[in-house]
This record gives sequence, C-alpha cells and structure tokens, in this order.
Amino acid sequence: MEAKDVHKWRLDPSGQFTTKSAYSAFFNGSIFFEPSELIWKSWAPRKCKFFLWLVAHNRCWTANRLA
Repeated sequence: MEAKDVHKWRLDPSGQFTTKSAYSAFFNGSIFFEPSELIWKSWAPRKCKFFLWLVAHNRCWTANRLA
C-alpha cells in the first residue's frame, strides 16, 4: 500500500503553512535559519518565499513604516 507524501507545517495548529505563522515564528525567535538556503529551496509557494525573503532582509513594509 502506497500513500502520498504530505507536508505539515508544525508552527500552525491546522498544519497548513501561513505567512502569519511564519512571520510570528520569525519575530518570536522560535526558528533560526540561514535565509537564502531555506527560503529559496523550500516547497512553499513563490509569493510566500518572496515575503519571507523580505522579512529576512528587514524590507517588509508594515503600517508603522508606511506612515
């Protein structure tokens, strides 16, 4: 019997990747990573990779930076 591989995101209770959970994990210090390697080689959608790349380089525009 063969089963399909399933990706599970441990940082969200639903097991699904969300940019919110990745953002929270990054800024709460619960994960440490070498940004370039893990971001661009991950299986996450391209827009999520780009968002994480922006966060890793402190280029994420938040409301306080836009004002």
